[in-house]
Amino acid sequence: MLLDEYLEKYGNIIIDVNMDGLPIAKSVRLKFWPQLGRLIHTDNDPFLICLYVGEWDPIDVHSYLHNFVTEVEYLLEHGYMCNGVRYPFILRNFVLDAPARSLVKCCVGHNGYGACEKCTVVGEYIDDRMTFLDLDAPLRTDESFRNQDDQLHHTGVTILLRIANMVSQFRLDSFHLVWHGGFRRLLSAWMEWNGPWKLSRNDKTRASNLLIFLAAFCPSDFNRPPRALDYWKMYKGTEERRLCLYDGLLVFKDILQEDVYKHYLLFQAAMYILCSPVLVNLMCDYAHELLLIFIRHSAVLYGNKFVVYNIHSLCHLSQECKDHGSLDNFSAFVFENFLKSLKSCLKSCYKPLHQVAYRELERTRKIPVKLSGGRKTLSLSQMYINADEQINGSHFRCLSIGNVKLKIGHKDSCFRTSEGNIYVLINIVRRGNSVLIIGNKFHQVEDYYTYPLASSILGILKVSNLDDFIVVKFLPTPDDDNVYYEVAVAKWLVEIDEKMMGKLLWPNNNAAVSKLVRVEARADETWQRFDVEVQRYYATYIAARNAAKGFEKFASAYESDSGCQMGRGKRKKHINRFSSSDDSSDSDTKTCKQSKSGSKIPATPLPPPLPFPSSLTKSFNVASKENIPTLTVVSNKKQGKTATASHPVSVTATSNQHKLLHKIVNLRQQAADKAQQRKKAMSLENIRKLAVRKKAVDSTLRSELPMKAFETDGSCKSKLQSSIVSYSSSSSHISEMATDIRSHSSRSLCRSTPSTSDYTHQTQPREFEFVATENRSETDAESDELSLASSQPALTSKLQPVLTSKVTTGIIIFSNYYY
Repeated sequence: MLLDEYLEKYGNIIIDVNMDGLPIAKSVRLKFWPQLGRLIHTDNDPFLICLYVGEWDPIDVHSYLHNFVTEVEYLLEHGYMCNGVRYPFILRNFVLDAPARSLVKCCVGHNGYGACEKCTVVGEYIDDRMTFLDLDAPLRTDESFRNQDDQLHHTGVTILLRIANMVSQFRLDSFHLVWHGGFRRLLSAWMEWNGPWKLSRNDKTRASNLLIFLAAFCPSDFNRPPRALDYWKMYKGTEERRLCLYDGLLVFKDILQEDVYKHYLLFQAAMYILCSPVLVNLMCDYAHELLLIFIRHSAVLYGNKFVVYNIHSLCHLSQECKDHGSLDNFSAFVFENFLKSLKSCLKSCYKPLHQVAYRELERTRKIPVKLSGGRKTLSLSQMYINADEQINGSHFRCLSIGNVKLKIGHKDSCFRTSEGNIYVLINIVRRGNSVLIIGNKFHQVEDYYTYPLASSILGILKVSNLDDFIVVKFLPTPDDDNVYYEVAVAKWLVEIDEKMMGKLLWPNNNAAVSKLVRVEARADETWQRFDVEVQRYYATYIAARNAAKGFEKFASAYESDSGCQMGRGKRKKHINRFSSSDDSSDSDTKTCKQSKSGSKIPATPLPPPLPFPSSLTKSFNVASKENIPTLTVVSNKKQGKTATASHPVSVTATSNQHKLLHKIVNLRQQAADKAQQRKKAMSLENIRKLAVRKKAVDSTLRSELPMKAFETDGSCKSKLQSSIVSYSSSSSHISEMATDIRSHSSRSLCRSTPSTSDYTHQTQPREFEFVATENRSETDAESDELSLASSQPALTSKLQPVLTSKVTTGIIIFSNYYY
């Protein structure tokens, strides 16, 4: 499609603009300053508007922007003429990084006191960093920018005011703000900052080894495979995005402490929502609440110095997505990729503008317009002969639907159907005009995490129980009325219906059956066919063999995993130490890494409530089916009628909220009562000790001592008299100390005991504040510590079972964002 066809379809021209500096080479100081445009509603690369070259950044921004502003002014007023028709021209967004925005807008940089471009927060210099801690400052408007109401923000008047609004048309770019900014700052804190969150050398090695292992399973949807964590300073934007949204869930699970990992999950969940075109329309406000909690808890966890310009600007990101869609709609990724093509035009540093101009003339001759969101065609490739498959037709290894590719192997073999079932691709068969996708189904599907929300809402799942062995029941035949239970390989099944009835190929030599099953041998067409009923699927041969004995003994009443009622009692479940059971979990992988050397890390606050009931979450996980060809999914793994169905767990903060709050209040009250009892016991114990001490002194004085010792040593006599005076004075203050302790206990109890009204609004985490008074004693300070310790752990410990998830091996993460 050419440009005139595009204009006939849309009737206008809408572009995004990007400006950035690009060093030409390391041996010279020359750098490009291009002005790029991109036509929206298309998948085309950006086009070059204007290109400047020099040794420094533009000193006179008016000279740099003059030609651009003049041309855009003309297009905005007169439109674009094509074939005698005038089409409106619209300048939609400016997608720039922070230094470029401050340059073209004539405002202070990211280290200035008024650096925030969306609100009027005033920065505070902490530890050689400009921090922005206020998240509720008044927002900037286009009118206030034109009037320059905030003098801390402006350095001059830009000529861009003639063609654009300086607040509403300048986007916060996710490439520089989120991935190169916010997430990289998290990595730097974990890798370099001193504190209990810092990763040890062994932790870094474990994370690097796991990332290298995951590279063999990285789908082709990602541009770059994972590499070791040692290269984190050289990560590209796509690597940081992949590590934050996907790999980090598994890599950081066991190396970060629990509260640090939960703090990372706040950031991951919010960014996942804002990156998804489906979820951003449903949960944008929820992502905003998560980001606010993330920023506020960052100051508590890492210190106020963590909340710099990039971290503060995250609180404005959800409003950007609410107005303009997901983060990819206004991302600088496409412009950054085009900058690479500019450098590839150069053969040397001699006359760089001439070289780029000639290459652009060669490239831009009748460039076709590639529309986005068009009809997605299905293509099959890599045809092969599959002797194991029982379904007739042409067999292929690869299937492509638009940008999505399914391929037999480790990387691109996992997929999810519109019904929510998850499969591993094992074959693609074309029969006539229909395409069959054959795969093994995962029977166990769970949430990967439940804090700050159930991961199944985002489409992130933990799957297991991909079975290869089956226990079958041989049905009676006219020649043999007996019933037999045997272990077989699932791919020996020829036919099977919804009632788990079908036909099975069985070896002619019964003596070799056990060996053939263990090695999962290929079925032979010369084998006999028997009518069977599939009882259950199993992951290992040992588990299936043990289950076959149970089926033979207890028939249909046996169920290997559920331990259901059989007769008068229950069959005791025996754990095989040689088999790997999905139900067993290693204590090292159940929870995150615990605190090292007793280091205290602040507890992660409660997440905000979900904006919708948990019963509606299933519909959010299914990607849009518009313009996608209909395929038939055939599974050779069907769940037996004795199997226990496993559904995704959806634990939300709003479920049973009143009951939960009531329990929290009771626990807090119990903790306060216990603290009061301890204080009373301590006060009585102190009184008793002082009384015993005074009694001992009095008895010593009343005892008959040798008078000669006092007469010969006058100093000893004076010391004894001074001690008598000191003990007498201490005994006189016993009653006063007891009164102070009792009154202090009542004050501490009042501070540590919350009322029921404190929990009426639980959307924000509670903050404990103690009023500082003059002449506070050490006992008051200790009481405040006891009060906070007695109130906060009760809340955290109660929610701990809800906020932690069970971790097993074999974790596969699925994404609505890339599929």
